Amino acid sequence: MDRFGLITLVYAGLLVAIGVTLLLRPKALAKLLLQVVNEPWAIFSFGIWTTILGLVVVGVTYPPVWQGTLWVLPLLGWLTLLKGLWLLWLPGSISGTAKAVTKSTGWLMFAGLVSCVIGIWLFFLIK
Repeated sequence: MDRFGLITLVYAGLLVAIGVTLLLRPKALAKLLLQVVNEPWAIFSFGIWTTILGLVVVGVTYPPVWQGTLWVLPLLGWLTLLKGLWLLWLPGSISGTAKAVTKSTGWLMFAGLVSCVIGIWLFFLIK
């Protein structure tokens, strides 16, 4: 398995695990999310780890390959890096987003379904 396969495996497993959890326990995760966004240390910690993951993926996939289906990995890396920086630089903005998303568990279940589909698709990309 090459470096692209390893990164794809990590992302695929993470997306499927999160997706299944969102599908099976949306109310519990909504409650947890609302508790976490009120803790500045938790947002900061998530921001640091998300930024690290994004930097690792961007570094491993550099220079980006934009042919075939490999374009997904650099894109996921950059999106993860941007999310981590967003959590670090604008931690207060996540509270409003979390409150809006958790008003209805339908959004969380939809996000879980999308996450599972993308994760399963990524599993099929592993060579």
